[in-house]
Amino acid sequence: MVGDPEISFAVPPKSFNPAPKVTSAILNLRLTGNKYQDVIFDHQLFDQVVNAGFKQRRKTIYNNLKQAFGAKGKSPEDIKLILKNANIPENYRAEQLTINDFIRLTNCVQLR
Repeated sequence: MVGDPEISFAVPPKSFNPAPKVTSAILNLRLTGNKYQDVIFDHQLFDQVVNAGFKQRRKTIYNNLKQAFGAKGKSPEDIKLILKNANIPENYRAEQLTINDFIRLTNCVQLR
């Protein structure tokens, strides 16, 4: 299931104990079905790519994919080529990618 997120309102740090150093937010997620269904070849692989991308938050997408797919026979050169074909810079982090980036990335992983 896919949804469109929207920030409902901000929650100030003083609302928590101990107070964090950031402002939080309440999200409203409007479920929209899977509008990307026709463009993803392999939904299970899509989940694996997204999970790998966010596995270690401070690592780059390249390092996370190298770690996740290296055990599945993908070499570092394969990962670089996959990212190049998906038009995603190696130094990006998962949070910088859009859902369309992850779709392209998944499709490139599958084709490689």
